[in-house]
Amino acid sequence: MFKSFIPLILLALIVACNSTKVTQTAPADEYFSVQVIQNDEVIEMKKGVIHLEKAPFKFLVTFYKTDNVSVSASWGKHYYDFPDDQNIFNGDDTEDQDEWRFVAIKTGSEYKFNSKRSLGIGDGSYQKNWFYDQSMDWHRFDKGVEVKDGVIYATRTVENISDYDLRDDGGDKSDYEYPIAKIDKDIYMVFAASHYEPSETTELQRKKFILRFK
Repeated sequence: MFKSFIPLILLALIVACNSTKVTQTAPADEYFSVQVIQNDEVIEMKKGVIHLEKAPFKFLVTFYKTDNVSVSASWGKHYYDFPDDQNIFNGDDTEDQDEWRFVAIKTGSEYKFNSKRSLGIGDGSYQKNWFYDQSMDWHRFDKGVEVKDGVIYATRTVENISDYDLRDDGGDKSDYEYPIAKIDKDIYMVFAASHYEPSETTELQRKKFILRFK
């Protein structure tokens, strides 16, 4: 399952080390929050599912006590079903790559400023890191990230899907890159914040939900 990646080890370590950089007072036990917006409305989660139209939508990520979040967008449950009472940043705990979830060397690259307005989706081999660092001149979110009183507000628009599974199977680009209007299955979303130390990466918070389209 562990496939080729464009590793971003250095970037992953930088953002992990900065995970407690934002110090603004936050909701109890929350380092970040994620909301899904469609047609200018926040779509509420019901029993772990967010129901959307087959139309563009946005993630609104609010960073309270961190400046980055690890992200899995998947057709399957490799990340989604990982036990809540175990460290999802578990690469330090096992050499079995099939058991890895959020591990720095699995972090793939994405377009700067979300220029393709695309969400990459695949199996458990893929993960992303969405970050905002004011000392860097680029990030993965839409342009226009706001920082107010130490809290970071960042949006990421999704208009298209990049299906990594179809790409890895040798499909044509027209098959694995398509508009959200053509989506025909659920997306399992997992977000997690961490604190990095040389001996261990500790999970600070996790949020997950299913995107279901109608």
